[in-house]
Amino acid sequence: MVSNVNEASIMNNNDTNILNDQLTDTSQKITTAQSEPLYVGIPRNKRRHLIFRIIPVILVISTIIIILAIIISKKKSNIEEALSTIIWTTKSSTIETTTTTTRMEISPLRTRMTTTKGISTTLTTTTTTTALLTTTKEIIQVIPCSSLQLEDKAINKNIFTTRTAAYAIADFNGDNRLDLALINMTQRNMNMLFGNGDGTFGVEVVSLDYHVYLSGKTTVGDFNNDNRIDYVVINENNGFILVSLSNGNGTFKRPHVLNNNPGSFLYGIAVGDFNDDKYLDIAVAVGNQNSVDVYLGKGNGTFFKETRYDTGINTFPEDIVVADFNNDGDQDIAVVNKKSQSIGIFLGYGNGTFEAPKTSYIGDTLYPFRLAFGDFNMDNLLDIVITYQQADFFTVMFGYSNGTVGDSTRFHPRIATKLKDMLVGDFNGDDYLDIAFGYHNCRINMFVGNGTGNFEEQYVISPGSLGGPSWVGVGDFNGDGYKDLICIGEKVNSQYIFLNTCKRYNTESIETKTYAEQLL
Repeated sequence: MVSNVNEASIMNNNDTNILNDQLTDTSQKITTAQSEPLYVGIPRNKRRHLIFRIIPVILVISTIIIILAIIISKKKSNIEEALSTIIWTTKSSTIETTTTTTRMEISPLRTRMTTTKGISTTLTTTTTTTALLTTTKEIIQVIPCSSLQLEDKAINKNIFTTRTAAYAIADFNGDNRLDLALINMTQRNMNMLFGNGDGTFGVEVVSLDYHVYLSGKTTVGDFNNDNRIDYVVINENNGFILVSLSNGNGTFKRPHVLNNNPGSFLYGIAVGDFNDDKYLDIAVAVGNQNSVDVYLGKGNGTFFKETRYDTGINTFPEDIVVADFNNDGDQDIAVVNKKSQSIGIFLGYGNGTFEAPKTSYIGDTLYPFRLAFGDFNMDNLLDIVITYQQADFFTVMFGYSNGTVGDSTRFHPRIATKLKDMLVGDFNGDDYLDIAFGYHNCRINMFVGNGTGNFEEQYVISPGSLGGPSWVGVGDFNGDGYKDLICIGEKVNSQYIFLNTCKRYNTESIETKTYAEQLL
């Protein structure tokens, strides 16, 4: 009995073990099935290759979706804004250049139009009206005013009762308008014409009495560092220099004598800072002493005793200018010598002293008379232009890097006449230096430079037959940004202003586009 029970127990145990083994095997299969990838059956090396291909595709698709969403959002925003508001926008930019300008040549006998190459710029103005769904594009061509249209007017005619000995142009009363100061020979005083800012002048006012006969040249500058324009005049034959400090309202303090040497002939004056102390100094050409006298300023309107520099035996310096001729940052002095027909350049050391003059001979024997400078051939070296006392032409001498001048070119005006005075400047806005000459009858002859050292005689202005020699001045007298010219004759009532009336802008074309076209 016992034996049967044991056998039954053993059988039950065996069945239980078999059942447990089956359950365990089933559980393992289920677990294995849950952890197997979907691509079970695909070889392992091919699985990795498939993954690397799928991931970039997913990234590209995602990026495209994001970009499209942004574009759609912006388009929707622009359209909503256009339908709900009116917006005006203006944009300006330089989009193209042109290379043609038109010049007008005028003489008393003929008028001629010529087209030459020049410099110009194109200004683009875009105006957008989004509510009307239109865009207007206006192209404006900026051209140099090489036609040099000038309007001549008499300056307060019939108020000048004396002969003019010298003049100066500056803002003497501090109102930011250019004024005109005239030195009168016979009345021995300085008369002031205050500018109105529109090209006209007020009533002539006696600004300063000198009580001596005046015949010479003038210059201006702030000699006592009070931000006011002071006045200096030299007397050619009496050998003295008068310095008048400004009161700031167009009048001046009583002049004091800087130098009194009755035996000296003073023919030219220029100012500059020769010792780099921020105070203006004065240089004077003394003809019969064959010298240049330099007066170093103290900054309070007074000056140290002069230092004399010889120009050479029997040279007779007639005119003087101050500039940096050798590009070393220090100011130099140049004189034109009448008797030796030469140019003398004193190179400055920057401490108020100068080298012995470097002499360049002009090659003409007609008594050089006036001197001016400028870079006429765009080589970053200063050139010199000379007029003559007894000739109807002028000479340009081109600068060298060592501060001297050499090669020269002679230019003849169409109308043969003696050139009295001259100014150098860019009068037509093409970035090239021009030369304006004043001569008898208060006429102005203009030579327009082309940047190569050559010039074209544009026209001759003649407001009338006034007689006597003339000087020419320059400044913006009506505040329009253009350089105007003044002709000042020696005779009574011979002062004229020439207002620059040229226009720099010319509409070239207009284009219209719809707002919808812009969106595309």
